[in-house]
Amino acid sequence: MVLVGCGPGSAAIDPGSTTHGASTGVVEGSTSGVAPSTGGSGGDASTSTSASTSTSEPENEFETGGFIPVDPEGGGSIECDVWEQDCKASDKCQAWANDGGTDWNATRCSLVDKHPASVGEPCLVLYGAYSGIDTCDGDTMCWNVDPATDTGTCVARCTGSENAPVCADGLTCFVSHEGVINLCVPGCDPLAPACDEGFACVYSSFGVFGCMPAAIVTSEAGSPCEYWRGCGNGLVCTAAASLPSCEAEGCCAPVCDTTLADACLDPRGDLPCDPLFAAGSAPVGLDDVGVCRIPS
Repeated sequence: MVLVGCGPGSAAIDPGSTTHGASTGVVEGSTSGVAPSTGGSGGDASTSTSASTSTSEPENEFETGGFIPVDPEGGGSIECDVWEQDCKASDKCQAWANDGGTDWNATRCSLVDKHPASVGEPCLVLYGAYSGIDTCDGDTMCWNVDPATDTGTCVARCTGSENAPVCADGLTCFVSHEGVINLCVPGCDPLAPACDEGFACVYSSFGVFGCMPAAIVTSEAGSPCEYWRGCGNGLVCTAAASLPSCEAEGCCAPVCDTTLADACLDPRGDLPCDPLFAAGSAPVGLDDVGVCRIPS
């Protein structure tokens, strides 16, 4: 076991019991807190005695000190369910990278801050965006974290279930990273993406498009991709068997409008605009979305 992130202001984490396994990807089309003071200067003897024996608790988990255990092998250990939120009452089930990497591949029970931020409010993460430890409340996750400041914004997790996810009006449930990420984000039109600056219109494993941080996706057509990272504006991660010259498990292929002739002008060869969704299964507004690929 490797231990990282020790030092002042770090959080004591109980690793719990986990089961490790190889993480696999699926592409589209393929089967500082500061510890509270314990006393002041001056005062009489009784005041000094009271201060020296103070047992006041720290204001949040970041003040307790300790280590974060990291599994160097990684591989998707699931300690809890982000849908069921089945941790003890003081904790929340969070996505994290259990190998110290930059892809969420596991879940952990993480202590909820004593004075948490709520949806839409600024938040702080400890040990970076992939630690699973933040100052958001039990219903949200610190998202789109700036690596220079470790700050982001609390975003609501989807409620309901995997089969019937629920988000507030105007938001869509975006599920990725083998299901450990389930967040309510703005939906988008892949044929006319209009996400905020710094975000890209990304296809999720649940068959919807949502605005996700551009920094975590691949943005060039033909680049290798995995569905948990996905592809950026105007692209969908597609199985290699459907794309000439793709030498990875999947590559980013252009989206296209199935109602337009010659919608795919791919420099690697003329490809048809193959409907992204099977007939009758497209989400509302996405009937005309296709991908420049060889039909399966």
